[in-house]
Amino acid sequence: MRQLRHAGFALLLAAGGAPAATDEYIYASSLPETHSTYSLGLLPFFERVRTATDGRVDIKYFGTESVGKASTLLSLVEKQGADVAQIVDIYMPAALPVSALLSDAFVMDEDARIMATAVNAMRLLDCPECTEEFAVHNVINFGTYVSTQRNLLMLQGRT
Repeated sequence: MRQLRHAGFALLLAAGGAPAATDEYIYASSLPETHSTYSLGLLPFFERVRTATDGRVDIKYFGTESVGKASTLLSLVEKQGADVAQIVDIYMPAALPVSALLSDAFVMDEDARIMATAVNAMRLLDCPECTEEFAVHNVINFGTYVSTQRNLLMLQGRT
């Protein structure tokens, strides 16, 4: 199993004349396949990758903590037990302290979607400490999202 690298993955997606061999990547998550993050987000993305690469890149989803609990997925990727994982930084503040602190910002505003956008902008564009702490674990952060439950809780009481 090869470890997924951001630049390598982008080049792989862009390579039109690559050999017909299939590269398979493992995506580990604590979420079940029935969760909207998978069905509405990840699955369509995986299909677009497969289509864009003429089937040369295939991403397999292992959810419902089938390959590791949410609190162990960072370690799983570090040890190459999975290529990609849904890493929830608030479960591992000792390993990702700056990132976990930024995740706490979701509760600082009424609209968690706005805060997710702000956290993503900060974490991905203007937080060298975040990049460094992910790099220590040989991981690249692709972004954050607001859980469906959190978003619904934030919308309660609004009309």
